[in-house]
Amino acid sequence: MSAQDALRKAAGEIGYYAPSDPLPGSKYGRWEAERLNEPWLAGPSVKIWWCVIFVSWVLDGLATAPGLPGYNTDRLRSLARDNTLPNMRDARPGDLVIFDWDKTTAATNHIGLVEINAGGYLQTIEGNTSGSDAGRQSNGNGVWRRTRSWDAVVAVIRPTWLDGTTPDAVPVSNPVVIAHVPAPVLDVLVTPGIPAPPFPLPSGSYFGWLSGPIASVSGYYSHRADLRRWQQRMKDRGWTINPDGYYGSQTAGVVRAFQVEKGLGVDSLVGPETWAAAWTAPVTR
Repeated sequence: MSAQDALRKAAGEIGYYAPSDPLPGSKYGRWEAERLNEPWLAGPSVKIWWCVIFVSWVLDGLATAPGLPGYNTDRLRSLARDNTLPNMRDARPGDLVIFDWDKTTAATNHIGLVEINAGGYLQTIEGNTSGSDAGRQSNGNGVWRRTRSWDAVVAVIRPTWLDGTTPDAVPVSNPVVIAHVPAPVLDVLVTPGIPAPPFPLPSGSYFGWLSGPIASVSGYYSHRADLRRWQQRMKDRGWTINPDGYYGSQTAGVVRAFQVEKGLGVDSLVGPETWAAAWTAPVTR
């Protein structure tokens, strides 16, 4: 019952698209319609802005926040004012972030769950949005992982987790988005082909997203020093990576590019093979 549980729950919904749902409305709207005894919330999804409803569904049984379950960002922001962070840049994974795309009006527009605070931007999981900037951001009718600049952020709300925990925020210097493919340079001072240190995680586990399954170790709760060791080795090989001990967009991008370059299984995750290759594989462009 923690932020990590909520992010795993939210990540499991990525790709859901309400118009493809065989039942009316969205699954989250139907849930809240029953929960609040408000039948109109069941849909249709194109008329019910369900971003707050999605957040309510994710946090149900895991955390509380004034105004949840609910369906309006302005009302939530007002009721949760005592839970609002004075410094929004202190956002942590699991926090709620309210967006306002149009500052000419008093109304706010959208909400998401913070997955990664990368310093220069937020990585979020959002309901009722589009999978890219080309679509509708506040009523795109899908659940997607997004990256958002601070420009549109007007409030960050901290839920009260039922287990009393929440991971720390992790500012990242010069963050790199997932699509970026950094390239090693030639003048690196590292000796390839030396034995790799033992893979530090239990069998079946790997370094990956905070919102991944139980086997995914992100560095937020454990093994930060181990992940930092792999990141430092990659930096020594010439890759653009910040050895902070946390798995985020920058690390995911480096892992994927490295796996492609070395002919490894491409999954953007640091398992035993990718771990070992950081020490044993030759350094090439």
